[in-house]
Amino acid sequence: MIGLHQFETEQIPLGGGRSRGLGVVKLDISEMWWLDVNNNPEKLLTYLQELVNSKIGDKLPSYQEGKDFKDIWTQALIKHLRDNIPNNSTTATQTQS
Repeated sequence: MIGLHQFETEQIPLGGGRSRGLGVVKLDISEMWWLDVNNNPEKLLTYLQELVNSKIGDKLPSYQEGKDFKDIWTQALIKHLRDNIPNNSTTATQTQS
């Protein structure tokens, strides 16, 4: 979600390496669905069967609405990074010695 945020806020231009490119684009996410298999192979197999038997655009029964989780996932990632990245370079240097 954090990686897509820059597209949502029009911060990333597309193309332009060998041509004019598209310029700055805006990503508008109107729906967000996710699948939580929770290390359960049966849930994954059910999802794959639904995927094979569905048509493009169908909402699969295994999906759950994901927009409500966007802030939770973002905060969890930030907490994980804060907990696992040293606070300053001195700490990192001391632990390497």
